[in-house]
Amino acid sequence: MLYKVVKKYTRGGDIPVAEFSDVNDAKMFIRNKLAEDLRLKVDVRYQLREGFDILQEFSQQDAQDGGSSSSSGSGPPQRSSGQSFQPTPFNSAPRPTGMPPNWMKDDDKDKK
Repeated sequence: MLYKVVKKYTRGGDIPVAEFSDVNDAKMFIRNKLAEDLRLKVDVRYQLREGFDILQEFSQQDAQDGGSSSSSGSGPPQRSSGQSFQPTPFNSAPRPTGMPPNWMKDDDKDKK
């Protein structure tokens, strides 16, 4: 039998990666690729297919747990609890000369 390994990103289509004649070789290849993607912090899912049938789906959670196999539909990968600050272009946009630092002026006359 011919087993195909397909890579699936969060956004995008299926990318064929490799073909194997043995299931165990294909699973070992997927485990190695998942460990490599985990080090690079890339969110990728791998599918093991026999022809057009999906046998198993592997995700980053499998690599983190150290599990050797998973059933398809194993849920979304867990997010790390690292820093979550992401600056926007508005925080660091240069201002034209003469523009006050705050674009919303407080009117002292309205407050009194």
